[in-house]
Amino acid sequence: MTALDPEHVERAWPRDRRARYAAAWNRLLAFVPTRRAAVALFALALVVFWVESLGWPMAKGRDTWDYLVYYLQLFDSDPPISELQLFRTPLTPLVLGIPLDLGGSALLEVVFGVLYGVSILAWSAMALTFALEQSLPSLAARAWHARGYGDFWSHMLVAEGAVDGAIDAIGVSVWDLAAVQVIVEEAGGTFTDFSGERRVDGGSALTSNGHLHPVLLDAVAGLRTPSP
Repeated sequence: MTALDPEHVERAWPRDRRARYAAAWNRLLAFVPTRRAAVALFALALVVFWVESLGWPMAKGRDTWDYLVYYLQLFDSDPPISELQLFRTPLTPLVLGIPLDLGGSALLEVVFGVLYGVSILAWSAMALTFALEQSLPSLAARAWHARGYGDFWSHMLVAEGAVDGAIDAIGVSVWDLAAVQVIVEEAGGTFTDFSGERRVDGGSALTSNGHLHPVLLDAVAGLRTPSP
């Protein structure tokens, strides 16, 4: 979150406009984990797959013939090309072969589209469940500017006064943070872990100019901090 002159911020980004965008962003964040959002995401994935299939029609890949031969001889007691079955599971040959048997390439295209949509939903579910930044987007919407930097550098920007706060990923070690705490505090800033303790062995790090520290602690309150 970049430190800027308040008057410049107000002229470039009026308070009422910031409030409207923040409210819209928070509504979007509240919508994301709902079932309606999942249905919308799946439908959007199908549309994207359909558009992509127009530009890049389904064609034979590098291993297509191997999978088809695998499928054709899957239930043979003495398969003529048994080597194909040594290093591959039957899942892909079945997914490829059964739709081709039942409905040709048209049905296979539909199956691939559904699998694509399911994969997008699976990735989004993983992000909602395991992302470290779950409680941070609402804070980012309230900031004049939000930007990610790598580890040590972000805290040095806090010490320099170039940014107002930095949040480090869960899982950092003592040797990652020992120098950070000294530098930030000597520069007049505040250093704590996610629980608000001034310690470098807490598995997390939060630095700020001091004024915003309570706000940043509230933003990371829902994140899991491992036991030291």
